[in-house]
Amino acid sequence: MVVSPHRDDETIGCGGTICAHTERGDHGAVVHICGEGGASLAEARSAAGILGVSEISTLSCRVGQPTPTRELLLELVMAFRQHRPQIVYVPHEADADPTHKLTSALVREARWLAGHPALPEAGEPAEGFAPIVYEFEVWTPLARPTAFVDISRHVERKAAALNCCPSRMGINEWSEGALGLARYRGVTSGQGDHVEAFAVVGAPPCVVSASAPRAQTRSSHLSRRGRGRWPYRTVLRGGQADAPRAAHARGGEEGAQGDR
Repeated sequence: MVVSPHRDDETIGCGGTICAHTERGDHGAVVHICGEGGASLAEARSAAGILGVSEISTLSCRVGQPTPTRELLLELVMAFRQHRPQIVYVPHEADADPTHKLTSALVREARWLAGHPALPEAGEPAEGFAPIVYEFEVWTPLARPTAFVDISRHVERKAAALNCCPSRMGINEWSEGALGLARYRGVTSGQGDHVEAFAVVGAPPCVVSASAPRAQTRSSHLSRRGRGRWPYRTVLRGGQADAPRAAHARGGEEGAQGDR
């Protein structure tokens, strides 16, 4: 599940990774926090179709820069309980946009509340909570990303999805900016021609597989209703089965997981 502040942030920050999931047959949902301040609903649906996502929804917030409210948190908990994600994507907590910061904080709170017997009006509690959150880049590049996904084979689909949002491209050249950042991440990480970078919250330790494709992280995971895998390959420590297809970089603990 991707929780996106506005109707374009998911494509900018993790559009290539979404393509990797949907190409593999994973079920993914996108939940938009705001109905304003991003692309139109029609544009968002067109972009989602290119990324392979069939399920998008928007919470009741109708302003582009919301304030934290109980109602907003309640709706997000409801989305977590409905989709029961194993992996969640959201902008990172240090993003300069205040709505992106708020969305990151709401996801961290809703992730835990969804599995507890609180807020009964939000539906039946989930069994446990989403194990891993991947935080992506939009306005502010991550200072120290811990996961990298090679999106080289999906970069044209990401570009096409971005170009479905002319109302946003007319304000900022997001297509050039997002693809330029992906190229930069590819050069500096050495993990592919175009790469999406993430900060990982809550990943278990893992061992990098010698046969792992061109992706790395110090930890990882994704989100899906049902079963799924991270787009690259890894081996988990502790006797667990072959992990999702992702590799994790050195620089502290190494980690990986998969599912969507």
